Amino acid sequence: AGGYIQGYADGTFGANKPITRAEFVCLAARFATKTTGFASYTDVDNGHWAARSIAICASNGWVQGYEDGTFRPEAPITRAEFTAIALAFAYDPADASCSYTDVSAGAWYYTYVAQATTYGWIGGYPNGTFRPNNSITRAEVCVIVNNMLGRAHGL
Repeated sequence: AGGYIQGYADGTFGANKPITRAEFVCLAARFATKTTGFASYTDVDNGHWAARSIAICASNGWVQGYEDGTFRPEAPITRAEFTAIALAFAYDPADASCSYTDVSAGAWYYTYVAQATTYGWIGGYPNGTFRPNNSITRAEVCVIVNNMLGRAHGL
């Protein structure tokens, strides 16, 4: 795969901006082998700029909407949510674990964070935290996707 993420029309990349759900599905859809699908969300009509990518990613089982029938395309993705999505692209190691001070073994995202950490895809911060509820930035997503693809950083 070549380039998988684009900048904005004004020529900026927005490295420190949180990545939205719509932006992420446009990135992820570029890796899809199943490129058709259907998804019905009350807040995404056929004219939405990311509607096709949302349908592709939903039909591949990589993302889902919320219980209220929405997708919330402009909402940012948290670090915990992103690790859960990223693990759709991998097998589940039985011995995955992590020791971030802010990720308890009972958290819904523990297994995903542990697995992504075990793979070497994502890491925590120097103070031992993971910050699971922080929005993930566009730059962080690039680092993780490059790790997933086995690419050197910055390439």
